[in-house]
Amino acid sequence: MIGRSTIWGIAVTHIGVALLLWSAPCLAAQPISFREISVPVSIWVDTYPNNEPRVVYNSRHQEFLVLWTTRRNPTTRDIWARHVSRDGRMTDAFLVTSYPGRYCYQPRAVYNPTQDEYMVVFTCWHGLTGYDVFATRLYRETVWQAHDAIAVAATKRAETHPAVAYNVRSDEYLLVWTERSDRFDASLWLRRIVASSGKWLGDAIEVSGLTGEQRAMADVAYNAIQDRYLLAYLFEADGPADVRFRSMPGDLSSLGTEYPLWEHTAALHALPPVVTTGADEYLVVWPVRYLQAPPPSTEYIDLYLQRIDGSGVAIGKPGGTLLMDHLFDEHYDPDVAYSEGYGYLVVSCYASSTRWEADVYGYHVLEEQDTSHSTGFAIDQGTGKQLEPAVACAPNGECLVAEVYQATTRSDGDILGRFIRPGWLAARQR
Repeated sequence: MIGRSTIWGIAVTHIGVALLLWSAPCLAAQPISFREISVPVSIWVDTYPNNEPRVVYNSRHQEFLVLWTTRRNPTTRDIWARHVSRDGRMTDAFLVTSYPGRYCYQPRAVYNPTQDEYMVVFTCWHGLTGYDVFATRLYRETVWQAHDAIAVAATKRAETHPAVAYNVRSDEYLLVWTERSDRFDASLWLRRIVASSGKWLGDAIEVSGLTGEQRAMADVAYNAIQDRYLLAYLFEADGPADVRFRSMPGDLSSLGTEYPLWEHTAALHALPPVVTTGADEYLVVWPVRYLQAPPPSTEYIDLYLQRIDGSGVAIGKPGGTLLMDHLFDEHYDPDVAYSEGYGYLVVSCYASSTRWEADVYGYHVLEEQDTSHSTGFAIDQGTGKQLEPAVACAPNGECLVAEVYQATTRSDGDILGRFIRPGWLAARQR
């Protein structure tokens, strides 16, 4: 029989250990050591090829919207969506857009809590050179549905790679896209839409430069504290791609100054960047590809990142690499989301260039830190191929990661998801 004094001694010991853990300085610096990854959530499974998942968090209804594309036949690709609650329950999937005989793809979306709607932008392809950019708003009556699509850019030139940000101060959207007239001519265009009416606010504005310069494949994020946008994109002139950025006021009264974020070398060039807003700062992440992979790799890609403050000034060392697991030589298709108090979650594909399989990994990057807090951790490293990860996060640090899953080389892609939660000791950093 255990006496009361013994029980009290055990209790005191446990309390002391708990207090020691709670007060240990390392926990404030290492909250991501305590994370929980859910079992897979089957967001969409059918017999068609499904690709390009995107995830958006709905702050009013505390749920996630997942978008993806489905190729119904050789000439038609549709965009679908489905809501996923934070406990994993799902609503019925609904059609966002479909044009028979057209490929609609490259979806991007933001949520507007003021109007309780989403703005979705996408590209539709028809013919060999017909690439146009469209937008549609999703609204809820008895169910979620889409307004008629708006033609953002539909000319004889090729318009592709749309991006969108929501300006909470003025309740409007900024749409960005790439326009290309030939192989060596590309520029970025910007245009604003009033959220309450869905009408254009002013004319489209071109972000261009000298003859022979190309600016393309941009991402954009909005900082409500500064009322500014950050635009990050690829730049080419006399060689492979660089990454450049500019900070612009919310009313687009100027396009700001263009700054280099990362510049190519004889051996390296950049792939398209992604950007998200933190607490009065931004995080930009982009892949860098080796033009000639070192043996035995057939391709080699690393991930780089850079913090930029709210006013548009790069912080810390330029273009630092994320810590990698060198069992893989390809790290690509990044996405990034932010949750205040928990920092950034970067997700990407991990693959070996000599194998078919691929996995999804993640990194936590804390605010005011220039490198990832730890090496990549596996989100999904099951059999088969996991690719094209996308992520969004709730304010409590809970994130949903969506991915494309292929069981075998002959399988069509399905859309799966996993929740990533901070874990009980992660509250120490808040």
